Amino acid sequence: MDDHTIRVIVAEDEIPAREEMVHLLQKNGSVEIVGTAGDGGEALKLIRREKPDLALLDIEMPGMTGMEAAREVIRHNIPTRIIFTTAYSQFALEAFEVNAVDYLLKPIRQSKLDTALEKVKGSLPDRQDESRHALKAFLDNYLDKDKQPVRFLSVYQGDKIIPLKISSIHFAEARGRFVIVVTDEGEFRTNLTFHQAEEKLRPPEFFSCHRSFIIRPESVESIDLWVNSSYRLKMKGSGTPVPVSRSRKDEFKELMGI
Repeated sequence: MDDHTIRVIVAEDEIPAREEMVHLLQKNGSVEIVGTAGDGGEALKLIRREKPDLALLDIEMPGMTGMEAAREVIRHNIPTRIIFTTAYSQFALEAFEVNAVDYLLKPIRQSKLDTALEKVKGSLPDRQDESRHALKAFLDNYLDKDKQPVRFLSVYQGDKIIPLKISSIHFAEARGRFVIVVTDEGEFRTNLTFHQAEEKLRPPEFFSCHRSFIIRPESVESIDLWVNSSYRLKMKGSGTPVPVSRSRKDEFKELMGI
């Protein structure tokens, strides 16, 4: 990296957000955008090929997340600086602050981005090494902890945050940006994306039957034949029919002994 130009890649799964980030970077004037990606795996390939000075990685993307991609960058000793972008959650932001992890909070303002870019340009090599060691320790701890079995989800009811037992959930449904979980007591909103919900509601207790639904097989009350020889499910806790996608039909049949 010379004194004037920072080579950057942008990884963001939502196209409008990705285009906005590119626009903000272009307005800075000291940046060369060498690639964009829509998921963590694509971002990692770009980083390996281009060896950019900086990677702006959205935390949550389909497939490999931004955090998982960052850990691979560090494991392979690629000297790319990492800045995470995120719209949530407070827990993650507090963890970043405590561990001195670089991040930008969405919606990203030009002034915040410009400050982050100046910080990258002004960082010394020895400080970069310290930063990478700290980031690796944080990612190893954060990601490995996230793989442990989860007993509760935090859900929202009015102004209250309620710890909901995983064992009480019949199914989860993506509605808009976040996920709703259904129990005998009703529906509850989470602050999880569908990908995050899949990480927490795992087999064998749960099965992702559709790109918008995760079910507890034990909570299936009845199975109806639907279009294209697929199925619709009647679940405990709700009258909403839950579809089984064609791509998951065979696995579902095996799971349910059909």
